[in-house]
Parts: sequence; structure tokens; C-alpha cells
Amino acid sequence: MEKIGLCMYCGLACRLVYTFENGELRKVRPLKTDPVSRGAPCIKGLTIHEVVAKGRLKRPLIRRSPWRPPREASWQEALDVVADWLRDADPYEIAVVASGKTSNEDVYALVKLARGVLGTPNIDNCCGRLCHAPTIAVLKDLYGIPASPGYLDDIDELDALLLAGTNPASNYPVMFNRIMRARRLRSLKLVTVDPVRSETSRYSDYPLGVRPGSELVVFNYFAKTVIERRAYPDHVEEIPGFRNYKKSLQPYDLDFASRISGVEKTLLSSAADALIEAKIRGVANGMGLTQHSNSVESLYALYNLALLLDAKIVTGRGEINVQGAGDMGALPDALPTGGMETYVELSRLWGLPVEPVKGLTITETLFHEPMSIYMISAMNPAHSMPAADIVAKRLENGFTVQMDSYYNQTSEYATVILPTPLLIERDGTVTSGERRVRSIGKPLEHPAQTRREWVIAAGIAERLGFKDKFSYENTWSLTREYVRVIPAYRAVDPLALEKGEDQWASKQVKWRRFRPPVFRGLDAAKTRGYPWILTSFRSSHHFLSNEATSKSETLSKFPEKPYLYMNPRDLECLNLREGDVVRLCTRHACKELPVAPSSRVPRGMLGVYWHFREVEYNKLVPLLFETRTMTPQYKNVPARLEVEGKHLNPCTSESSRTTS
Repeated sequence: MEKIGLCMYCGLACRLVYTFENGELRKVRPLKTDPVSRGAPCIKGLTIHEVVAKGRLKRPLIRRSPWRPPREASWQEALDVVADWLRDADPYEIAVVASGKTSNEDVYALVKLARGVLGTPNIDNCCGRLCHAPTIAVLKDLYGIPASPGYLDDIDELDALLLAGTNPASNYPVMFNRIMRARRLRSLKLVTVDPVRSETSRYSDYPLGVRPGSELVVFNYFAKTVIERRAYPDHVEEIPGFRNYKKSLQPYDLDFASRISGVEKTLLSSAADALIEAKIRGVANGMGLTQHSNSVESLYALYNLALLLDAKIVTGRGEINVQGAGDMGALPDALPTGGMETYVELSRLWGLPVEPVKGLTITETLFHEPMSIYMISAMNPAHSMPAADIVAKRLENGFTVQMDSYYNQTSEYATVILPTPLLIERDGTVTSGERRVRSIGKPLEHPAQTRREWVIAAGIAERLGFKDKFSYENTWSLTREYVRVIPAYRAVDPLALEKGEDQWASKQVKWRRFRPPVFRGLDAAKTRGYPWILTSFRSSHHFLSNEATSKSETLSKFPEKPYLYMNPRDLECLNLREGDVVRLCTRHACKELPVAPSSRVPRGMLGVYWHFREVEYNKLVPLLFETRTMTPQYKNVPARLEVEGKHLNPCTSESSRTTS
């Protein structure tokens, strides 16, 4: 028997064919007619059958005191305990965290529970906050839309594509397939801007290996060159802010850009020529650009350039439904109906009192204003947040409710653990990174003792006296409600979704305007005590905090390991061999790791695959954030190396390319 359903991983949301024998999932195959993957999904999706039944949470668990193992409980007891804590709690002492790993309906229900029943404004979504919150903030400011205004299909039309801090060859193979097709059919020119030599940069016509934090300077140099050559459409001069933007670009000449970025002048100039000579251009960015303390300013520079070039925008997203999670209102500074000024309308639609109060992000509730109660859906903050030792204390000291499919690091600190289905064990919808709304298809049945977040929310609401506000017959009842409530989804047809037809949330650009960015210097400042720059990168074969993909026998055979990766010449220079253990220290913590060579890591830099639990990368990440979005600086962390108490310094002048 075969069933068609979505993948459960990245924000492209491919459809797959699930093959069953004797009621068990045996194989996952491509769907040739899928308009997203075009019949060529990535290996992670094709190995889902190897992971779905392993290591799952099977029953509710309750931990009566810290450091004691949890005991099994019934759903009635578990929800009673949660409701008792919530009943008398201060709403401003509650934090609710939704997830892009779940459906629109589940996120929407948690938002309604948080804002309408619990009265807390502290509602956020995990992957959005930690990954692309800066991208969404800048797109909303410059284009008036909190999403990508472009489409995946736009790649087919491009003559040049600028990729900044993103590695589609590894992270979005389906997108990379389209890029390579455009190179074959249209001779697309590829410009990559990234400190790390990614798999994608190997195929780049202009691989710009910049110093970390200098990307803004490169984008502004491109823009200055475009303006000097008058290589922009006439209408661009009518866009608000153009004159100030043009004036702000004066310092960014070729000499300055080369000196700050460390890229040779001829390569920079040739890349600018390629963008200028192309008729149809595109830009895309990833977390290599967003996870910095100066990320918003760098993104202003990138998307100002996109406005100037009239470029298509293609934005990849990490989790399959992270775009949907934000759209459903899982944000502390917005409501499902829009800005805070729409609270009267939302109160009317829900029949619940909603206050126009801006809440706290997940990063703020864990580090700046700790909460008494945390309700966390499908996120593993004990692995994925910076300063993981502090996170562990916050979760342990509070009343933490974990809703997840796997027992993970966060489970060690949770008071109540509620087992939930995987995405592919649910019906309902997700919204991909291009705002394509898709039916999940529910190819698998969920384990008997698991419950979805919307069912959990309804159970809590009933115990708190709001049963009538959560009296949904099924998942599609929530779909019909959220398309009435959320303006960007009012053209979405729930009946078409139930039939498996794709729909689109609004892609309308409301305005265009320039906003000159501010360059405050590089955010990766080496010092004598911390002379290396540490960064993280993502594997082609593992996903996020790796609870699922680590269980795949196929994926575990690939070479990525929990090592500290260094340039081979640095290893040789320091007389280190693969497997030698070094002590890696940042200003926040230290960790002993074996070293391994990698040509993708420039000299003077260090890199890890952050997925692996053994690496504990986020324990090393300091508490440094982009101030507007509170996205942590996961990239470009000053570090030092030690062996037997002796400091290992970069031993070549080439390492100076990584910073000023």
C-alpha cells in the first residue's frame, strides 16, 4: 500500500510516497509529480522510514522533583497537573513556545490558548526566533510582507544569483537542483558570499570567501557600483529612501570593500560585473547571515541591493512550518490578525479578551526575565539555545511542560512531558518557506498515547473553564477558523486543502523602500586571548538537534562526526593529527573535542556540526544577540585552543583574512 504525504524536515515541504507492507512503513520514494521536489527530494526525506519508530515518547511522564526520574502518568493526571499550575499563575510569568515542526492548526491553538485563555503575551516560535527572525523583520520593513515575496520557481528564470550565508547544496538540495538546472539551461552565474567554503561555493563562479561580519561592506560595494554605472531600472529612483541610500554608499569603493572583506579586488569587481550584466537577478540568504549580532544591518544591505537590481528573492527556511508558525501568530510582537492594534478584532473573532501587549521572545524569557512556567512544543532548548548551562537551570527551576515526540536533553529538566505525534502522523496543513500552504496528508497513524498540541490546548482550556472556545470537531475545524482570522490566509480554500490541492497565503508586496544600513565593524573580533574564530555549519545528512536523523542507519554512515574541524594546513602547522583531542574555549565555556581536517574551513577558523549532542556547541555560545530580533550570535565566536595547558595560536598570516 502507498500513501502520499509531506516530508517532515525542511521548509521546502516536499511531497513523498510512503510505502507500507503489513501495516508497517518500509520505504519512502520520490513523488515525480510533486511541483516542489520535481521528483528529486533529499536523502533525509527518503530515509524517514528508518527513524519514525525509534526512541519515541510513548506515555505522559511527570517528574515530581528535580534530578529524579519521571514516572508514567495518564493523560488525565498529566493535564490536571498542568492546569492546576496554570490556573493561579501570573500570565506574565508564563512563556509558550510553538514549533515549526508541527502543523498550522497546532500552532494556532497554542497561540489562542496563550493570548486568549492564559492571557500571556509571551508566545514565540523557536526556529523562527533562532534562525530567520532578522530576515523576516527586514522583509517586513522594506517590502511590507513578513515572508519571502519570491517563489522557488523564480530560480528557473535567473541569469545571476547572489547567495549570502546559505548553502543549498547541503541544506536545500531541492533548491540546489534548480540552481544547477538554471546553470545548464541559462548559464546562470552564481555569486556566493560566505566566510566558510561551502559545498555550494565549489560550484560558484565567484566564491567570495569574506571575513566574518564583512558581508554588509560587499553588498554595499555592489550597490555603489550598480549606481555608478546606472545599471538599475528607471523606477528605482522613485522608491522612497533612494537618495539617502545612494548617499550612504559613498565610502564603499573597491579599495575599502577589498580591505575589509579580505577578498581580492579582481574577484570582487568580476562578481559586481556579473550581477550588473545579468538581465534577471536573484538573491537568497541563510543563517550564515542571520545568526550575527549585526545581522539586521547586513540584511538591509542585501535587500537594498535586491531592490536596486529589481531582483527576485528566494528565502529558504529551516523547519517545514516555521513560516506558518509565525503566520499563525506565534510571535510576541504580533497577533494572528496583524499588529497589536488589531486586538479588538481578534477579541471579537475569538470571543476571548486579548490585550494589546508586546510579550517576550524565547531568548528573553530564558536569559533576561526567567519565567515560572514554560510550555514548549517540539523544541529542544537545552540543546539549541546558547549558554546551555543557563538554559538548563531555567527549565529546572521553573515548571516546564514539554510537548515532543522524542526524549531529549530538555526532557531531563521537564516537569511534565506530553508525547506528541510526528508531523507526518497528523492531518492539517503547513506553510512552506515560500508561503505555499500544503496538506500534510497524514501518511502514518500516530502512536496510541500521543496527542497533538491542539488537543492538548483544548484539554487545558476545558479544565480552565473555556471548553466552548475550543470545541473543535477535528483538525479541519481549526483550518476553517484560522483562514477566517488571519488576513493573509483569507484567500486560502480549506476544502481544496482537504483534497490535497496546494494553496497560497498572500504574497502581496505592500510597499518598497530603501533603508541605509549602518556598518559598525566586524562582529567577530579576535583578541590575543581568543585568536581563533569558531563557527557552526549544517550537515547534508542531519537535521536540527538531530533527534530523528541520528536514528537513521543510512545517514549515520556519512562522514560528518562530532569533531572540531580545522583547515588541513592549520592542523599540519600545529602538528595535530586527526583524532587528537584539544581543549576549545570561548568566553563562555570550554569543551574537549577531537580534531579533524576540512578544506571547507578557512585558515584561522574552527567549525563544528552543531547537530551532535556530543559537541555541545551551544554551551560555548556566549550571550550575544541581535538587539532588534533577539536572535543569538551562533556564528563567528572568538575562541582559543589548548593542548596540555599550552595555547595554540594560528601560525600563518593567512589567518588574518578571517578578521581585521
